[in-house]
Amino acid sequence: MRRTLIFLMGWLGLVLPLLGQLPEAENGTLDARTWDFSDRPLPLNGTWRWYDYELLTPRDTEQSEGQKVKFPSVWNDVRPYGGGDGFATYTLTIQLPPQPKEYALDMPMSYCSYRLFVNGQLLASNGQPGQTKEATVPQWRPQVVSFTAGNDAKLVLQVSNFYHFKGGVKDIVYLGEKTMLARKVTIARTAVIVQLVLMMLLTAASLWVFFSRQRKRVALWFSLLVFTWGVRSAFSNRYLAIHFFPDFDWTWAIRIEYLTIYFMVIVAILYISKLFKEEVNPFLGVGLIVLNLTFVLFTLLASPLDFTRWLSVYLAVAAMMLLYTGIVVIRALINDRIGSGFLSVSMLLGILLFAYDIITYEGLFAYHDLIFSVGYTVLFILVGFGLLVHLRMMKSKARPTGKLTYSDLYRDDD
Repeated sequence: MRRTLIFLMGWLGLVLPLLGQLPEAENGTLDARTWDFSDRPLPLNGTWRWYDYELLTPRDTEQSEGQKVKFPSVWNDVRPYGGGDGFATYTLTIQLPPQPKEYALDMPMSYCSYRLFVNGQLLASNGQPGQTKEATVPQWRPQVVSFTAGNDAKLVLQVSNFYHFKGGVKDIVYLGEKTMLARKVTIARTAVIVQLVLMMLLTAASLWVFFSRQRKRVALWFSLLVFTWGVRSAFSNRYLAIHFFPDFDWTWAIRIEYLTIYFMVIVAILYISKLFKEEVNPFLGVGLIVLNLTFVLFTLLASPLDFTRWLSVYLAVAAMMLLYTGIVVIRALINDRIGSGFLSVSMLLGILLFAYDIITYEGLFAYHDLIFSVGYTVLFILVGFGLLVHLRMMKSKARPTGKLTYSDLYRDDD
């Protein structure tokens, strides 16, 4: 134990100084002349120059000072009145080594369109930023773009939003070597593709179980659960669907992203209710389903500007769902229900991933694709094992107990 503590203290002693040496932008300038880009990309965090309610060309920014603003940040957090609509321009001058070299920027999505210039040249765009809703075309398509520069690289970023509750840039922009950033994005997209394929295979397998095992509805709910998550993985975070189909309608893309959340919660409640009948509270379960159906209807009928406004409220509903599921699984574990062991582990993993998802959504922590993809893939595999044990297609190590047997409780599954 003592050696472990000494090791951890030594490791922290080495890591913390490195974290403190991370350069940040100050008043629109970032000194990256000594940064080793062959080691890792540099996050362009700090204070940029900001021209609120102005869409400026690179030449226009030379004639205006703007104001300092934390980057990345959403407009709702930095504007006095907290609004997220409108348009603005950001500028950052990056001081680089004098030798010309090819660099790349890992550009995340913004709320909800942008145009990026580097040293006066248009380098990248998402949608069409404009000064009115009619002139603005939203798009979420993360991408890596490259440029060659020596000495200074001046970034001018125009952002426009009239479609989402939030405005501005929430995620980190990274500067690095082209090959390194391209490899990072390729790995991230591959992880999403693998996850999507696995979800579709699990969907097909569980549907086969449903049709071959006297149509047990618990298998049907599981197939819908993993299918919904597979769809969501293509319409969130790296937005794989938009990468392959850039002209996909943004309004429907964000509707799919939100609707899959609500449908997943509905199906998860039905799955748990069928798996552990004696542990669930039917009234609470029905109440959560009704709440989610309300959000489904609102998302289908309202505009994205309206239904994205209520996401923070829905997070409270999702937290209630996690608490409810946790209580059900713990009770099932105490009662030695078959399959509860796998469900308890997946529940713990689900809580950790949900917390990580919320923290990254709020911009409090950097998003890492592999953590997200691998974590949820493992979660659904564990849930699948719980289903196999429940259907007696896989042996369980449940201890003998003097209580009612599983067969007594679940003789009639439908």
